[in-house]
Amino acid sequence: DLDSDIVWHEYGHGLTWRSIGSMTGNVPGAIGEGMSDVLAIIINDEDRVGEYSTLDPDGIRSSRYSLHLDTIGDFNSTRGVHRNGEIIAATVWDMWDGYKGAGFTANDALDDIVMGMNFIPAAPNYFQMRDGFLAQAPAARDCLIWAAFAARGMGEGGSMNSTGTVITESFSVPAICGGPPPSGPRLTTLTGVGTSQNNTRWR
Repeated sequence: DLDSDIVWHEYGHGLTWRSIGSMTGNVPGAIGEGMSDVLAIIINDEDRVGEYSTLDPDGIRSSRYSLHLDTIGDFNSTRGVHRNGEIIAATVWDMWDGYKGAGFTANDALDDIVMGMNFIPAAPNYFQMRDGFLAQAPAARDCLIWAAFAARGMGEGGSMNSTGTVITESFSVPAICGGPPPSGPRLTTLTGVGTSQNNTRWR
């Protein structure tokens, strides 16, 4: 109880179970572990967890979250829920870093994360976590969320099944956030001449 990371982590389990539910199994269980770390790293504004209680300056995870390299493609049930949970915690750490860079506060981040849980179905996958945060966040923060998730393979067009055995990575953000325009039919073989109407040129 002297290590606030552990207090916040365990509190986080209660939060996700009450707000989302069914946080067991390979995918939801990992998300539950990672989101519990999220509370600690945002509230304490540190990229490590449990360093005080273990006397390890890098904490108890495989690396500090600011140095974490995993993408959703690294998810593998054999690694266990704590290790796989690091993927979403590292993603949200990047998201929080983006919020700070844009002048937003920890309260802003926690509003989007905690209230976003109201839009997340029980037993979620990682992409549904992203979508819940997007549903809650104001438009001014949407692209910060997309950027963090897309950088770790959870961008537009990506997906995973409920057990994490089938994953499609995407590193793309929507066009509104600087990504490629949506695909679709092209206009071809058009002809015409330039005209001017009300000081606006049309072609």
